[in-house]
Amino acid sequence: RRVLPISTSVDGSGQIQMLWHVKIQEGGGTNIPRLYFHDDTRGTTKKIHVGFYGPHYLMPNTKTN
Repeated sequence: RRVLPISTSVDGSGQIQMLWHVKIQEGGGTNIPRLYFHDDTRGTTKKIHVGFYGPHYLMPNTKTN
């Protein structure tokens, strides 16, 4: 789960599991956007890579699905 696209400079497969995320707004509902990211600022690319931004219901998880 939460295996998202990433630059092949970070992972040769072009995918990585991104568990870290930010809730754009606290509180209820599955429409509240989430932003999933990978921090590579100390790695090869020196960037933060965004794998997904969108409503929570589009990102399956074990607590709500």
